[in-house]
Amino acid sequence: MSRLNEWTLAQALDVCREIEHVIAPVGFHVGLRGSLLLNGESNNDLDLIIYPHDSTSVCLDNVYDALYSIGVVQLKTKEQVHARWRAKGSTDEKHIEIWGYVRRKVDILFVGIP
Repeated sequence: MSRLNEWTLAQALDVCREIEHVIAPVGFHVGLRGSLLLNGESNNDLDLIIYPHDSTSVCLDNVYDALYSIGVVQLKTKEQVHARWRAKGSTDEKHIEIWGYVRRKVDILFVGIP
């Protein structure tokens, strides 16, 4: 039996394809990163990157709506992630949000977002 946050490369690719299908029409794309990309598996989470096709035309609300439409739900905002980092002494400012999909953790790095 698999652990709750265990991901395989095949599962990750299926999720990436599903996300790409709904965010491409609103001007964004998805990419795989982290241990799944490097090792083909993860026992913790799925690390994704979402970026705009055209950085001069960005609306995160459209991305959020698209993600919600396929059952991906936001668990922690960028501000909540940053607060946790600050508590640990980090001053990092990258735009990472924690999401969930089918009861498993998905870390999304947003880049090219003004």
